[in-house]
Amino acid sequence: MTTICNLNQRQGTRRNLHSSLLWAAVTPLWWSTLCAQIVEYPIHTLASSTPTSLAAINVNANIVASSLSMNGMARYGWSESMSTFGFPSGAVDTSKNYEFTITPNSGYTITYSTLTYGIWKINAPGAILNWELHASTDGFATSDITLDTYSLIPLPVAPADPGDVTVNSDISALGTQSGTVTFRFYAYDTGSGGPGGLSNRGGTSWTANGSDVLLGGSVSAVPEVESIALVSGAALMVFAAYRRRG
Repeated sequence: MTTICNLNQRQGTRRNLHSSLLWAAVTPLWWSTLCAQIVEYPIHTLASSTPTSLAAINVNANIVASSLSMNGMARYGWSESMSTFGFPSGAVDTSKNYEFTITPNSGYTITYSTLTYGIWKINAPGAILNWELHASTDGFATSDITLDTYSLIPLPVAPADPGDVTVNSDISALGTQSGTVTFRFYAYDTGSGGPGGLSNRGGTSWTANGSDVLLGGSVSAVPEVESIALVSGAALMVFAAYRRRG
């Protein structure tokens, strides 16, 4: 659920009345921030068919989110997951990935914080699935930021499918962006080559602890130059009135 940031929860007392008025004059034009989850890709809704893209839901009103696409790999038709047999072996192949893009509307920026997602890999001898989360500010032309890595080692127990794992990645290294950011998941096998992928199968009989793909951050309005001048003038007038009354 998206909530509006409360930048100042304290109530103005008589002593702070004028400073509160100053804050009230400045705040509406300088700040317009929305916090928490800003995009969701509902992996749990996928049926046992073979779509290789998934539309975003619960998208913040001030951003545009592309579909989550599966590139260079055939989807294995397991419900509540975007799985494949097609992971490369031994090293990342950048042509095989999961990808989505996020773009703030004109006049807004995004400050990135977290990306949460679920992954799984079938249990087999040596079946380690290595994940890498990357991002780019120019569609991977020259910019390539490694945000996180994760190695999933399936439990050596029956049944063959040991369930999902939820990964919470800190993506604050992206900072605040006013343009499009492209996210990619890369993965490669060091074992059997069996199926695995993004997954959130907690709604089935599987022993699952996965997650939809959830992007967290804050979306802020950028003040225009004219607004800054107006706010500065209003603030000076309020401050001058306060000094005369003080």
